[in-house]
Amino acid sequence: MSSSKPFRFLDLPPELRNRIYDLYFDSSLEDGANTIPRTSPNLAANFLTTCHQIRNEAAGLYYARPFRLVGCASAKTFLSNLTDESRKLLKSVTLTITGPFDQAFTRTINLLKNLDSLQSLTIELESVKELKRLVKYNLFSSLSTTKQLVALRKNEHFAALLQLRGIAHFDFCSKRLCRRRVWDGGSCEMCDFEKELLGRVGEVIGEVVKLERGKWYGGLRRR
Repeated sequence: MSSSKPFRFLDLPPELRNRIYDLYFDSSLEDGANTIPRTSPNLAANFLTTCHQIRNEAAGLYYARPFRLVGCASAKTFLSNLTDESRKLLKSVTLTITGPFDQAFTRTINLLKNLDSLQSLTIELESVKELKRLVKYNLFSSLSTTKQLVALRKNEHFAALLQLRGIAHFDFCSKRLCRRRVWDGGSCEMCDFEKELLGRVGEVIGEVVKLERGKWYGGLRRR
């Protein structure tokens, strides 16, 4: 009777292990592994707890995948619980705003400022009503870019957002689906209006957050 030996994963060449990590994390994205909060265990994250060597090898690949944080409360919990090591690896975040722009939003943005490696940030809104109220769009749209920036800074929640730095890609988008466009593919003035609003606000903020961390802007040094 022949005795079978266990398969020793860590005996594989490093480049082959990295390929396996990539395939595993890519497949886990399809199951929503990087969506927070989750209704089922996050097997991809649990995989990193297998042993120190696997965590050291695979953590960078795992956190390089895009993360979707739904709701400021869940985002705050997730970001607060990240280790210093993991915080340095997170590169892409989509933050879905499910409520008003409030102190929870500001606290979440302040936590995002601590992600030194963050390269892409998307703010996804379930409702554009709050944004229209905050920026007073009828007035906002007629201002110059400089004055639009000043107008955004006057709001404490957008002021926190404008202090983000070193992000190569920033975007505002709406999660709301227009029934008229979904059902008959027709045009919708309200959707066009909201798209213009999101695009303009995103453009103004995006120009600011792309600046390198610590760079002087408008005479103020942002940290």
